[in-house]
Amino acid sequence: MFVPVQINRIVSGDGGRLIRADARGPLPELRGKVQAVYCDPPFMTGQKYVRKRRFGELGWEKGSPQLQVHGYTDRFPDADAYSALLRDIAVNARDVLTDSGLFMLHLDWRVSAMARILCDGIFGSGCFVNELIWAYESGGRASRTFSRKHDTILIYGKTKDWRLDPMAAGVPRSIRRRSHMKRGVDEEGREYSIMVSGGKTYRYYDDDPISPGDVWTDISHLQQLDPERTGWPTQKPLKLLHRLLSCAVKPGEEVLELCCGSGTACAAADMLGCRWTGIDLSEEALVTTALRMEMKDLTLDMPVDPSDAALQGSVNDMGLLVLDAFIPPENAVFPPSAHPLDPLEAWMTGNLRDGVFTVRETFRRTLQHPALQPMALLEPDAGDPAVVCLDASGRAHAFTLVPERE
Repeated sequence: MFVPVQINRIVSGDGGRLIRADARGPLPELRGKVQAVYCDPPFMTGQKYVRKRRFGELGWEKGSPQLQVHGYTDRFPDADAYSALLRDIAVNARDVLTDSGLFMLHLDWRVSAMARILCDGIFGSGCFVNELIWAYESGGRASRTFSRKHDTILIYGKTKDWRLDPMAAGVPRSIRRRSHMKRGVDEEGREYSIMVSGGKTYRYYDDDPISPGDVWTDISHLQQLDPERTGWPTQKPLKLLHRLLSCAVKPGEEVLELCCGSGTACAAADMLGCRWTGIDLSEEALVTTALRMEMKDLTLDMPVDPSDAALQGSVNDMGLLVLDAFIPPENAVFPPSAHPLDPLEAWMTGNLRDGVFTVRETFRRTLQHPALQPMALLEPDAGDPAVVCLDASGRAHAFTLVPERE
């Protein structure tokens, strides 16, 4: 018999960490330890954003309708309320940075000017590093203005000893013909441009990387059917965050993502061999990020309260657990199910001790394997056997296994 239970933390390793908390709140355990802080906060758009998620086994087929659930609301009473949010985030970021660390604040045309003035006051104008422009193509064109097709990323150092290595993200040199340069090909077949100045000859190979400028036009926004998409609204491309962080951190250093959403900076930091922490107030955001990281080698500091969801299944004498059905909470809005496990996106087996659920195995739907594995072998070796279910709306539910009375 499965009984709903409260847990305080989910642990699958000692690598990354996800925390359900306010990005404005202090983080004393990280003070002075973070090399890069990235934040993609709300932009004060006044909109309500919807998450699109696949639902059930059939939902992974191409062209299938997706489940639409509330993502987050980007509305503020006035500009002062929004300014207070940015101020608290910037102060929090400055507090956790190392002396050589960098704060990266991702915004758009609505609030970037406000943020620049605010950050100048907090970090000092002398610690301003860059204003990056990420320009992209997307559908739609304005009729009364030039189309707004770029975001702004403000970069500040905690001190004037900030560290940035642009060549760590070198991009190919442009091969367009320059009117003042001659073209040539060396004995190895490599093309180059050549110029003579002051009696010296300078040769610039087309395939030699160069430091990127502060306007990035070669990274596309995510398309609707991009396999990278998690369903989280306003998700940013992994390529963008990988390039950005590769210039700021070295393997083993700490990256903090505030307002983490789908955890793109966390994923990029993991690829770069860094330690990482993601913070968000949204349970759905943390679940989305955890699934993106495949629930491997991370700690999810997110209390899960007992819910009115129900789990049905059985355990035989050999410890083989078989799930039969997941019945979502009464307030959950899901489409009709073709299979009793359709409302589940993933589930985990493990052991519960003192409010900490330690993961043993994770089963989740993927594009290659949309059917959810319903069986697992239990090993009650470090606490009470338990199951954590992640439903299709991004909610977590925890259950302990209680032997049924004869």
